[in-house]
Amino acid sequence: MSHNNRHNILVYIGHWSLVIGHWSLVIGHLGRAGLVTLGWAKNDSSETRPYT
Repeated sequence: MSHNNRHNILVYIGHWSLVIGHWSLVIGHLGRAGLVTLGWAKNDSSETRPYT
């Protein structure tokens, strides 16, 4: 009974560590894409802005 309980806890922890790892990858990817998009937007605005 205690062995089965410990096994369930390990499975639960393993599952959540996978979920957290997956979301950290997703958030990191989105954050990188957002930074690139912001960089493009900043470059576009500076290129189109008249300097006169």
